[in-house]
Amino acid sequence: MKIVEVLTEYGTLALDRTFSYLYDGKKRIGERYRVRISFGPQRVVGFVLRLIETAKSQEELEKEKGFSFKTLKEEDILDEEPLLDDSLLSLAKEVASYYFSPLICVLQTMLPPSLSPRNSTLKAPKIAYEKWVRLLDRSEEGLTDKQIELLRLVALRGPILKKEAGSASILGKLIEKRKVEIYLEEKHRLKLKEEEREQAHILSELQEAAYRYLLESEKAVNLLEGVTGSGKTEVYLHLAERYLEQGKGVLLLVPEINLTPALMDYCLRRFGKKVAILHSGLSGAER
Repeated sequence: MKIVEVLTEYGTLALDRTFSYLYDGKKRIGERYRVRISFGPQRVVGFVLRLIETAKSQEELEKEKGFSFKTLKEEDILDEEPLLDDSLLSLAKEVASYYFSPLICVLQTMLPPSLSPRNSTLKAPKIAYEKWVRLLDRSEEGLTDKQIELLRLVALRGPILKKEAGSASILGKLIEKRKVEIYLEEKHRLKLKEEEREQAHILSELQEAAYRYLLESEKAVNLLEGVTGSGKTEVYLHLAERYLEQGKGVLLLVPEINLTPALMDYCLRRFGKKVAILHSGLSGAER
């Protein structure tokens, strides 16, 4: 038997505490999971903060505590793994304490909308897939001119999106003849062709001096000043490249959303699929 301490989805200071439920199922449950709970007359979504193992029965616990427990069923567990790690949960608690905010409000802000502990968003985002066409047999024997044209396109460009293959009937004939096949691939929001990748620019003397200073500085915070176009971004990207090579992560904060596209393009060209973008203009699925 487990006592499950749960925050409700209601972001009010009056409810900024956990409520206890009992769970005795076989399905895995853990801290930082979302669960569907009965709260008063309603069914809402909660966030598990703590689990307490107990050998006592529900009757014994209710007699000891002096109140009745509501129970959780296996189907009430909405996640298969924690939504946050310990460090992010600790950060959420610090932010909630600093800004006198209900903890659940901070958690709802930290998580993508479709994973947020809210009753209106119980479903996890679905992975989007695209249909691609790839080559199986390059032989052109027995094909019509149009079929040969499409076969050569796939052979020349490598896998292509199905929607770029043109006529469905021509594509269907090639599939029947085992010349090509269709497969599914996860749809990536950020696209970059390999030939568009670019290498790091050579730093100027002043940029190199700033780069070395920041790299060797023992200070926790440093300010790099310079007018627009002076090359600060290239210094940042050189530093980012250095830390990525060490297996670390880098967070670049942009002061205005209007500046995001330019920096995003710059980072994608430099770092490719290592880049993730997060801003208020993204949909829940994109986040």
